Amino acid sequence: MTNTAHEARRTQDKKAAGWSEFAAAEPALAEWAERRFGAYPHHVLATLRADGSPRLTGLEADFRGGELWLGMMPGSRKARDLRRDPRFSLYANPGGGSDVVDGDVRIAGRAVEVTDAEVLARYWRAAAHHPARQRRRPGGRPATDS
Repeated sequence: MTNTAHEARRTQDKKAAGWSEFAAAEPALAEWAERRFGAYPHHVLATLRADGSPRLTGLEADFRGGELWLGMMPGSRKARDLRRDPRFSLYANPGGGSDVVDGDVRIAGRAVEVTDAEVLARYWRAAAHHPARQRRRPGGRPATDS
């Protein structure tokens, strides 16, 4: 085994830090990133296609229970990309206009598909009461069901 192959294997065998571990190590930076991602519900996700070329798609992302959650349909191309190769990069929506008021933020990591029914149920219960999940009219006003 060459040194390069050995290093690649060693890196692959290490467990990556989840968002909660990152937030514990760098609380101010994590809080700022969460605030930036929380400003808008829609962001840009980069995944890798089967041929290795990049795919950019929009999606909803948020932070719940100390973890970053990426919202997508199970059969979507981005979901299939992540099942095949979990590496991703996520760019926070910079907002309208040409000014990035509070700086830009990107997160790169490896996605883990959550299939545990109890974990998903807890997520959806929390999401139902989260202000960012309320339906919005253009201009940011809450929509009513009446």
